Amino acid sequence: MSDILKAVLVLIFLLVLLLVPNIRIIQPNKAYIIERLGRFYKLIDQPGFYFTVPIIDRVLQVVSLEESKFNTSFFSNENGTHFDMTITYKITDPKLFAYAALDSIGNFKAYIAESMQDAERLDKEHELMISEAAVSYGIEVIEICDK
Repeated sequence: MSDILKAVLVLIFLLVLLLVPNIRIIQPNKAYIIERLGRFYKLIDQPGFYFTVPIIDRVLQVVSLEESKFNTSFFSNENGTHFDMTITYKITDPKLFAYAALDSIGNFKAYIAESMQDAERLDKEHELMISEAAVSYGIEVIEICDK
């Protein structure tokens, strides 16, 4: 085998090693937040094959667009009432969700615990306040169940 052919094969191999990891397959109900050189570049939320530019682009976060639930449990300072809630939510703005906080769900849970500190029970006013706060994280609250 000639030296030129070996060099071409090595270059092709290196090129494949560089390009293959940058092929993205987007699944339904997923959104990819792509950054280019550290700044928001685009949101990919349609299923299919996509290519990111090696070294320049990176996937910041993969966000699930499906309906999800989380449980939160805390005590109220006012009278020692224990709250145990299940919140059903859906992410409606993946970009806002990714950039609002490092841990949007964690911050949202902390907000809920803080806002319920003086509450005796979960009422419509608190549910509305929680739903409005969720919008600032790109989240839509579907249901709040108090156990």
